Amino acid sequence: MDLLSSAFEYTVSIRNWFAEGEHLKVITDSLIALGTVLLFVATVYLVKATKRLSLIAAEESRARKIQMTAEAWRQLRPALEPLPLDLDHVQKDGDGRYNLTSEQYAALRELEFYSTCVDTGVYDLATFNGLSGGWYIRHYKALRPYVEQQRKDAIDRGHTVPYDGVASLFQRIDKLRKV
Repeated sequence: MDLLSSAFEYTVSIRNWFAEGEHLKVITDSLIALGTVLLFVATVYLVKATKRLSLIAAEESRARKIQMTAEAWRQLRPALEPLPLDLDHVQKDGDGRYNLTSEQYAALRELEFYSTCVDTGVYDLATFNGLSGGWYIRHYKALRPYVEQQRKDAIDRGHTVPYDGVASLFQRIDKLRKV
């Protein structure tokens, strides 16, 4: 009989508990807790997925940058043939200043544009250094007296200093090659 009376008392206490509305609070609290756990788990997965996507996007961006660097250099390289490997054969004016031909000047302007793109990160420095860093250093060293003359003249006249991209990229490639 004790067992039967205990079961009866338990049933009555459950009925009283449900009658007081406590069951709704327990159910809603449980659902809120479950929802919070599910949202936390979903957030963790979203963070991991976002990190993976970010890495993939960075890798794809780097691959495109390398491809653009190589393709632009491949297209530009033939246009740079007029650049001299030394200034011994470049005419000088009465003041001893170098005078590039129009073709040499145009080639140097193209090289300046490409150099600025590499120097500012539009194109990939490591890729360019691997492709033609030695070529670049040889040609810059040959053109250095002309470039420095033009830069000094611009400073003296208070004008914008030309060939920043060429000079800066030379320093960066030279430093990479010495390491």
